[in-house]
Amino acid sequence: MIHFKHFRQQWPVGHGFFHSASLQFEKETYRYVYDCGAGSLKIIENQIDLYAGNLSLEGQNHEIDMVVVSHFHADHIKGLPYLLKNFTVRKLVIPHLSEDFKLAALASLAADGIQSWTLFSELVADPRAWLADRGFNGEIIEVATFGDFLDILSPMPPSGDGLSLPSGLFNHRNVGTIYSHNTALWFFKFYVHESYETYLKLLCALCFVFESDGYDELELLLRDPAWISANQKRLKHAFLLLGSGKQNVLSLCMYSGPEKNRKRHADFSWSPSSYFPSNNYSYYRRGQLGWLATGDAELKSAAAIGGFEKHYSHYLRNIDTVTIPHHGSRDNYNPRLGDIGFRHIITSNHIKDPKGNHPATEVMLNLNIKSHFTHVVTADGASHLFDRIYGWLDL
Repeated sequence: MIHFKHFRQQWPVGHGFFHSASLQFEKETYRYVYDCGAGSLKIIENQIDLYAGNLSLEGQNHEIDMVVVSHFHADHIKGLPYLLKNFTVRKLVIPHLSEDFKLAALASLAADGIQSWTLFSELVADPRAWLADRGFNGEIIEVATFGDFLDILSPMPPSGDGLSLPSGLFNHRNVGTIYSHNTALWFFKFYVHESYETYLKLLCALCFVFESDGYDELELLLRDPAWISANQKRLKHAFLLLGSGKQNVLSLCMYSGPEKNRKRHADFSWSPSSYFPSNNYSYYRRGQLGWLATGDAELKSAAAIGGFEKHYSHYLRNIDTVTIPHHGSRDNYNPRLGDIGFRHIITSNHIKDPKGNHPATEVMLNLNIKSHFTHVVTADGASHLFDRIYGWLDL
């Protein structure tokens, strides 16, 4: 057997997402981050500073083995430039964008405002150039629903130790793996949820709003900062026409956990959370250690949740924690999400949204029935969530 420590932190960034984690097997430590954004640049930069400060306090280097970006909305990537400035990132995992979806991502950034478009339009159009301009020397990995999927397990690293991911463009049926002494110990399973239906609806909404401008020229217009500044309100209106559940054409989900058949047990604790009367919870888990992030995936329909469950069918029994998509929006939520895992996390500006949108009242009511624990992590520092997992895996 091999002993491990696994720490996970859900940072309090409000309507955004910033999750960091570390895995320690014997003397080797691996760190990963899933999304790095917030509605406020000040908030996300402050949380990144705290993350860096914690590592410095423990005498650890500022290196991250893997950063995963679920999608290219500003509230999920706004802190990425600052993270790259303060950390050495070895691998950046992003969803592959087809030309159609690039157009939708550019439109979303433009609707968010000229600042978001200026910061991230090049990341969408040419991620390698954008990263090179920021001194990124690591590996860029694009996850797609197509490509080579003959080798389901990622190749073992040359030394037999380390994080291994298929390089370049790879199919989401593949997995990322942490090896120790030539043994696969931990897995990262990605899932690209993409919706051409949503893309077509966005196309129609933009066509309606910009009919007088000539829709065929929209891609050129979305690369013109002067035009975007003059038309930002109209772009935002086009997205409002879709409704909140039809604004995300693509989202990269991720499972993190041990291999499904490996015997394991762990002592599991978390703290704190202002959502509960006490600040510390501990329990003993034999198998469910996995963490599953959904980004802003649209999982409300029977077809969408069915595809999601089929993709993760071998891992569903391993999952302890599931993040609820799109900050608890009713238009992205399917009640079957409440049946997966033990705990559920929502990130939002509000524990109870006065408008009933993020999180939606009916989503909270459903999770109160189905979930053992529901955590709402806001911008309030007292709502942050820190998991400590100590255990062993049978080799």
